[in-house]
Amino acid sequence: MKRLFYATTLLSAILLGGGCAKDGDEAVLAISQETATLDEKAQSFDLTVTSNVYYRVNVQDEWINLTEVSASGNDRVYSVSVWENESTDTRVGTIKFIGDGVTPKKLTITQSGVEKEPEPEPEPGDDYLEAGVFAQWNLADDSGVNESTFASDEDKPATGNFGRYADSSTGNGKIEFYYGDQTDVPVHSGYAGLSRGVGRNGDLYVKGGMIGDYWLISATPEKKIKAGSVIKFTFGFSVGKATTDKWMLEYSCDGGEYLPVGEVQKATETWTHLLSTGEESAGSMDIEYNYVVYQTSAYQLSEKEFTVPADVADLKIRIRPTGCLAVFSNNPTQLVDCIHNSLESRLTPTIKIKDNGESLSINGQPVIIEVVSVPAE
Repeated sequence: MKRLFYATTLLSAILLGGGCAKDGDEAVLAISQETATLDEKAQSFDLTVTSNVYYRVNVQDEWINLTEVSASGNDRVYSVSVWENESTDTRVGTIKFIGDGVTPKKLTITQSGVEKEPEPEPEPGDDYLEAGVFAQWNLADDSGVNESTFASDEDKPATGNFGRYADSSTGNGKIEFYYGDQTDVPVHSGYAGLSRGVGRNGDLYVKGGMIGDYWLISATPEKKIKAGSVIKFTFGFSVGKATTDKWMLEYSCDGGEYLPVGEVQKATETWTHLLSTGEESAGSMDIEYNYVVYQTSAYQLSEKEFTVPADVADLKIRIRPTGCLAVFSNNPTQLVDCIHNSLESRLTPTIKIKDNGESLSINGQPVIIEVVSVPAE
């Protein structure tokens, strides 16, 4: 007859007749296994207990049941069954076998919990972007923007930014332009003298684009951008005829070194022409760049992505010229060595492109910084 032994909230102590050791025989109590590792499903397995003495069985956990299946001689076969573990936590239970005059035995059962569903990769939704990571500039829609917002009072562009910048319309950030050392840089006789300005299309434009100058875009989120997040940087860009076509696009995290956005190319540029001073010049320069302007006086929309290597509280993106030739000028080997009306670069919210031969005008933002994906927790 099958017997079912189960645990209540107290220990279940059952006295079983395991047999009777003959005079002179050694008392024996053995179990066929001392451990069992199970998955989360409800299931059962057989356990054989061999004993020639009476023993008690303590089932110590309510999720474990013990049923006697058969008996033969000193062997008894039990079915050990467990309930389904609906928790995600692993649980451990025991059944103890205690006999007279023998070493007790214990079966330890380890049952894993249900697998946690993998957490979906977080989407950088509105809540994340509203923390200030999403920094955009739309000067065309800002009635407060005028020539003085981004223009220097100096006729000749001076070193540094002089506090001239454009604030973001969404998020925490700004756009600035910094000039390199122009102490010995000549000024073209026809130079009109505007160094920073806001165009009627909302363009930010500067009379600058020689080595040492750079655009600086800053974004300071209210919460840190997580390490491993992918940043998408979108911008509309244009240059003048006396400006180089080769630029370096790079980013910096929390004041660290600037890292390139995209693969870096190498080139050697050679010039042979009359300098703006009238002197003859010939020479060459090895340069590195990762962003190319393909034509002058036409805006190009660029979308670049990079992954931040660490948590970022202060993100900066820099766009700086690295080429030394004004390749769009009448003399493609002309050296960029003079402040000139055609030496300019612009960030614009209005992009004019051609699609299947049709001219299209896209109104957007001069600069957009987006977090397009963040790593799972």
